[in-house]
Amino acid sequence: MRINNVLLECYVANTGPKWERACSRKRWISGYMCGLTHRIREQARSHSFDRVSTVGTVLRVRYPPTPTPGSP
Repeated sequence: MRINNVLLECYVANTGPKWERACSRKRWISGYMCGLTHRIREQARSHSFDRVSTVGTVLRVRYPPTPTPGSP
């Protein structure tokens, strides 16, 4: 029954405002994910040809054709 005593001691030792630890961790992870998403969006702007709007329709971005040598 030693295992039960150890688990009980750990449970009693960790009592307290657990939500404070969870909130600080959530804020840190949320900020980290926001930073990652922001960088990806900024980088993808110049490289993407298909854009998805907020309503879920795909908008195609068409660039003018590059002029070839000898064309009018």
